[in-house]
This record gives sequence, C-alpha cells and structure tokens, in this order.
Amino acid sequence: MIIQTLIDVAKMRSGKNYGQMANELGVNQTRISEWKKGVTWPGTTEIAYFALEANLDVMNTIAEIEREKKPTLSRVWERVGSLGGNGGIRTLDEALHPILP
Repeated sequence: MIIQTLIDVAKMRSGKNYGQMANELGVNQTRISEWKKGVTWPGTTEIAYFALEANLDVMNTIAEIEREKKPTLSRVWERVGSLGGNGGIRTLDEALHPILP
C-alpha cells in the first residue's frame, strides 16, 4: 500500500476531510498534500494515525509503508510481520520484566 492510498482510505473511512485530519495531526494541510505526492514521508506516528482512521492494523500498515520507503531494509519489516508485531511481547516493560529486579 502506498502512502497516498492509505491517506485516501483513511479520509474515506473516517469521513473527515484533509483539513480535519491535518488539524488532528497538528500539521498544515499542505503537509498531507506533500505526503500524498511523495515529496516527503510521514513519520510512524502519522502512519499509525492514518491506519487507525482507515481501520487497519497499525503495525502491519507501518511495516508495509516502511518496506516501500526503504526497500533495502524490507527484510526487517517482513520479520516484524512474521512475528506478529513483536513476537508476543506487547510493551517494553514486558520485554524487560525478566531482566529487571
């Protein structure tokens, strides 16, 4: 999925316009236009926002966009997907629990 498609699906499914989404993200509406045109890339927080608005799985959506953005590192994101996010550990606290006193 390319970022343009993600943004359009988020707009359609949320019923919001680009101005409303930009306001919620705290960016100028022209920033969304730049993302759609491929001039710049949104960060993971913005991708997560659009995924939620589009009612899509956040981690899978981030992984898909990151694979597109950096094809040479796509194996990292493919691994994330095959582990089901982070291998069953949901938080950093969970990951550190066995090692912290």
